[in-house]
Amino acid sequence: MKEKKKESPIGVLWGWGKLYHGKFIGSIILAVLGVACQMVPYFCVAHIVTMMLSGEQNFSRYVTAGIIALCGYFGKVLFSSLSTTISHTAAICERISPQSWPASRWGRF
Repeated sequence: MKEKKKESPIGVLWGWGKLYHGKFIGSIILAVLGVACQMVPYFCVAHIVTMMLSGEQNFSRYVTAGIIALCGYFGKVLFSSLSTTISHTAAICERISPQSWPASRWGRF
């Protein structure tokens, strides 16, 4: 007699959020953008150090690099906040939405 193949935990979780897959995927994309923006200030600091070691005297180039680093930080805050907001909203909506619950879950809640 064949045993029923057990579904993986990730598959179970992915099945629960069927109505909100778009929001979860969008949240992941925003999180990746946030991480990319988070790296920008480090590259700017490396560029500033390189300019200092090469003897750059033009202060406006340092200010430009600082502004770019600040924009990277603001992008990190923006994208990370949006990602968290969207994913948590989708998770809460999925949790309270009876349409997304399999019939087997009704007895446990």
